[in-house]
Amino acid sequence: MIRGVPDLVVEVLSPSTAAMDRGLKMETYARYGIGEYWIVDGARTAVEIYRLDAEAGAYRLTATCRAGDQAGTPLLPLLSVDIAALFMSC
Repeated sequence: MIRGVPDLVVEVLSPSTAAMDRGLKMETYARYGIGEYWIVDGARTAVEIYRLDAEAGAYRLTATCRAGDQAGTPLLPLLSVDIAALFMSC
């Protein structure tokens, strides 16, 4: 059994859940102290990276990555996501 909260949550938007992903889910993840929240937006072929501002208890947009960019996080130093490759089949 795994206990605790993850360091990073990655959410793939769909038109039917986008408002909830950017609202209720984001607020809930911040409340539980998840360090980063990435939103993968296929319609915009972009990945938004939000980092938790612990003092404010809310996420702050720190990067919007598009084709040609590599997405990464200091939470997982070996993670590098090629944004163009991520959306190749979209």
